[in-house]
Amino acid sequence: MPDDDDSEEPGDMPIFERAIDSVEDIHEKAHRGQDMILQMCGVCDEWWAADAICWGIRCVISCVEDLMCHALLGNADLAIAHEHRELMFQQDLEIHN
Repeated sequence: MPDDDDSEEPGDMPIFERAIDSVEDIHEKAHRGQDMILQMCGVCDEWWAADAICWGIRCVISCVEDLMCHALLGNADLAIAHEHRELMFQQDLEIHN
């Protein structure tokens, strides 16, 4: 993020894109593992555990995407959203079952 709101540049936005790409790689590997469990064992406790992990990883991606969208609108928007507890990571997410 730039030091002042007068700057037209939104700051180092590729950092968000790199973070999303990195977590998406992890999600892809976890999802492949879940698929292997399904093929070998069907829907079992291990499959449900892998499903919960994949869901959690997807939530991390969504939270970073949310931050990136607010950051694109500028420092003030990001600060206001944080102050009003409107950012996704500040919300109580229901546990996926």
